[in-house]
Amino acid sequence: MSTFADFRKEYGKEDVVLFVVSEYGFVPVKRHVCLNRILRKNGLLVVREIGECEYIDFEQSNAFAVVDHQIAHIYRKTGVVEA
Repeated sequence: MSTFADFRKEYGKEDVVLFVVSEYGFVPVKRHVCLNRILRKNGLLVVREIGECEYIDFEQSNAFAVVDHQIAHIYRKTGVVEA
């Protein structure tokens, strides 16, 4: 892995500005929250069974969470009264 100093040396410019950007930022996790389980327990998320597996029924659910690594987006239908 190269360092910033190696990068500057290779390109021969002292005024080089290097931006390191990532769409993911991870930090250590001390505990987790199972959002869809909480929504299901409170009657906001509905599942359906296909074979022996459960799948979220998006049409019948009033809310559900889409979780990706350390971030979640919670979607709910408009006009839904909180459980």
